[in-house]
Amino acid sequence: MYINFHTKNRLKLSATYLSIIMFLSIVFSVAIYKVSSDQIKRGLRPAPARIPPKQISHEKAEDRFNDFEDFRSGRIDESRIRLKEQLLLINFGALFFGTFLSYLLAIKALSPIERAMEKQDRFASDASHELRTPLAVMQSEIEVALRSKKLTKDESKEILQSSLNEVKKMTNISNALLTLAHSESQKEEFFDCDLKKLINDAVQNTKLNANQKNIVITSEIQVNFVRGEFEKLKQLFIIILDNAIKYSYKDSKIDIEAKSIGKKTQIDIADTGMGIDAKEQKLVFHRFYRTDKSRTKDGNEGFGLGLSIARNIVLLHNGHISALSNDPKGTIIRIILPTS
Repeated sequence: MYINFHTKNRLKLSATYLSIIMFLSIVFSVAIYKVSSDQIKRGLRPAPARIPPKQISHEKAEDRFNDFEDFRSGRIDESRIRLKEQLLLINFGALFFGTFLSYLLAIKALSPIERAMEKQDRFASDASHELRTPLAVMQSEIEVALRSKKLTKDESKEILQSSLNEVKKMTNISNALLTLAHSESQKEEFFDCDLKKLINDAVQNTKLNANQKNIVITSEIQVNFVRGEFEKLKQLFIIILDNAIKYSYKDSKIDIEAKSIGKKTQIDIADTGMGIDAKEQKLVFHRFYRTDKSRTKDGNEGFGLGLSIARNIVLLHNGHISALSNDPKGTIIRIILPTS
């Protein structure tokens, strides 16, 4: 759908650009033709007579003048024809190259708009897809409740609580989608960010979840600063830590290590949970990709957006993110960021 739509708009804009190019080409050609024609006329005007009038008869002088005028007119016509042919070739060349150039300019001009429309369409599609299930659950429960004539107070409360849970789920999905859309923005100003503070803030933010499973988080930071946007990087580490806590066993630990690798900073966040299958390690960063529910103790596999948001943040900072196996068990999320 959008391919045809974008192509149609590109062709329309190309036609507009080409019309402008050809209009200018024709205007310049007409101007060049007029100026050149005047120069040709002046260049072939009759020279002053050098033969004394008494040495040549009037009839012969008139014949010579007529012959010269015929010659002059022929040369002028011939020069004008050659000029027209040259200008015609130039305009054909302008049409050919103008068509190619116009299409390239149209692509360049429309690309930002097309990307924005594709993001908008993807956002609407994602929202529609993800919100459909909780809405269907709510509708089913409410319809059953309305048809039931012997609904008890406790059953009513249970249905209302279930509906409330679905509403909360839709709110979380909406917030995650908005965060994902915002993380794709590339209009950020980067500064030197204190990496130790970033990690400590993220650890404090996830401390409650870690304490509930008695998970210990340790860190060894050998780099002082990274280049980026502080709040986005903080969000990145919170997402990774939340994910590590979610898939870790009780009474386990999560290790954070940061060190310099050339002009880059490598940050490893390693857990000792169930790990990710090698076939899934590249897929976990895709939008809405969910691993098996059995990987979590409570069977809650989330929305499949967290690591996708993390990936967008890393790419926004010209970095790299990957999932690796942590020997003997667990997962390492490796993040490469520019060093300040």
